[in-house]
Amino acid sequence: MNIRPGRLMFRTTGAAAAVAAVSLLACATGTFAQQRRPGQSQPPSQPAPTQPTPPAAPAQPAPTQPTPAQPAPAQVKPAPPKPSFLDNVIKPGRTRNWTLRVNVHVDAYQTDPRVLGKPGHKELEVKPITFETAAVVFPIVTASAGSEAAFEAMRGTLYFDDRPMDTEPELSPTVYHSGTRLARWEMTNKTGREMDLRVEIPMTTWETVFDEKLAERAVWPAGGKWPEVAASTFSGVPFVDYQSPVVVNLLSQWTGGKDPKVLKPVPLAKFLAGQVLERMQPTGTGLETARNGELEGFKLQRASTTLQLGRGSEHDIAIALCAVYLAAGLPARTVIGYDVTDTKGEDSGPFGRSKGSAKLRSWVEFALYDETADRLIWVPVDIVRQRKSSSKAPPLDRPWKYFGTNDELDDIMPVAFQYHPPTTVVAHGSRCFWGWLTTPTIPEGASQYIKFESMTTPNRGRPNPRDTGR
Repeated sequence: MNIRPGRLMFRTTGAAAAVAAVSLLACATGTFAQQRRPGQSQPPSQPAPTQPTPPAAPAQPAPTQPTPAQPAPAQVKPAPPKPSFLDNVIKPGRTRNWTLRVNVHVDAYQTDPRVLGKPGHKELEVKPITFETAAVVFPIVTASAGSEAAFEAMRGTLYFDDRPMDTEPELSPTVYHSGTRLARWEMTNKTGREMDLRVEIPMTTWETVFDEKLAERAVWPAGGKWPEVAASTFSGVPFVDYQSPVVVNLLSQWTGGKDPKVLKPVPLAKFLAGQVLERMQPTGTGLETARNGELEGFKLQRASTTLQLGRGSEHDIAIALCAVYLAAGLPARTVIGYDVTDTKGEDSGPFGRSKGSAKLRSWVEFALYDETADRLIWVPVDIVRQRKSSSKAPPLDRPWKYFGTNDELDDIMPVAFQYHPPTTVVAHGSRCFWGWLTTPTIPEGASQYIKFESMTTPNRGRPNPRDTGR
């Protein structure tokens, strides 16, 4: 499969459909593609001249002086990356190769069987899914602190009423919030009962081994200028309301009203992780199920709500820690992954221990930057896992198992950095990684569910630790 960034999003046969497709593309995916320029017609051929053609001028002798050869343009090779102390801050432990399989299913609206026969619901009602154009997107985590996707080998097919519509997903040239890339599919002029998106993403995952002492050499960049991907985390996504007075006031309380940047990034990140850990009481799954018991998506709280209540699901707690880091000026992103095992080495199946309870985990990564070498890395922090050992944070002068070092990440396949794509697409019922935009808009009432499966794949070689900072 070839992923060809820049192809127009819709293949239509009529002018009206083409205009609608380009308009939808601009709304749904911003800079995903460029419009074609209108073709220019060739001028009509000119009649032969009626006047006789004058005789050609005699040929001129070749110059006697040799013409000096022009030097070939120099080939400019990219400069090799400068060595950085960050190259050795996170090293891979055990490495595993996987293929993550995701199936997103959307059903047309139909009457809930539980209300059939009641007033206003005496008969089964089905409203078909109808649209002229549709763009469907799904995120690809190209790299995290503990993973790297072989996105060039990613496969996916978009089905409508069990018929394949698009088998050639394209990866956006645009890098969105936190380094997100979006794969997209398209279809036009459909009416039916269901849509399915089936995606396969090969990836390598590994345990992370963190050298905290070495990492403490990292300082704040001059003028607060972070690289583009790190800086994008401050642009804000739903639920990570890091500018909320609740978050800002708590941060001020924890730091005694001082500027958080009086501490270096690593000691600050560890101190704040401990504050959030001790404040939080994990509760609930943070997931919603569809009528058939399958996973529909996430049920989330704003970071300010979680911090104010002092409780939330592990997804809420990750969102809260991410917001606290951002409020302190430290680039941070959530990572949501599919956990192959409920306990180390014990396969729990594609949906964990029970139907509808897919083992999706969330944690946080914060950024460290070596300005001299222009080197950026991400450090994983999982305070929910840390809290399972104790509700009190370990001493700050000792290593924490889930602060940087994490021996479970080789069993977790990152799915996304956000719970919903960072663009204007929509899902149905709950946020759950994917989204689409249709013209006209699909009426409310359609339902969705999402399934995950995994399979081990042949060894593709150990990861390069330098690649984990993308």
